[in-house]
Amino acid sequence: SFVRIARLDDLVDSEPRKVGVRGQVLDAWTRASEERLGAVWLVRSGSSVTAYSTICPHLGCGVDFRARERKFACPCHGSAFAIDGRRVAGPSPRDLDPLVTRVRDGWVEVRWRRLRQGRRLRVEI
Repeated sequence: SFVRIARLDDLVDSEPRKVGVRGQVLDAWTRASEERLGAVWLVRSGSSVTAYSTICPHLGCGVDFRARERKFACPCHGSAFAIDGRRVAGPSPRDLDPLVTRVRDGWVEVRWRRLRQGRRLRVEI
């Protein structure tokens, strides 16, 4: 399901913004709502928004955005990604992992998922 994470009007075109994702967690015995699931990078382009996981596809380190260089980068192993998520350097086996987004009633919503690191193909955990 989709999780509401930010107001569209709070995002500036082509300026990535890191946003936490909170939602429901279910396991065999418990159900918890508003738990921290992780975070995403949101990149607005007009009325649409793209979301990328903040987790590096190489080994799972946190990916930062370097505003002066206009790129995403993993501080641990040198992987770098263009603002559109394409891998441009380093050992990452694939581009940044995109997440499905939609805009409803002025809110950005994302379909949260986690993917395995270290693989060329995306495999959901």
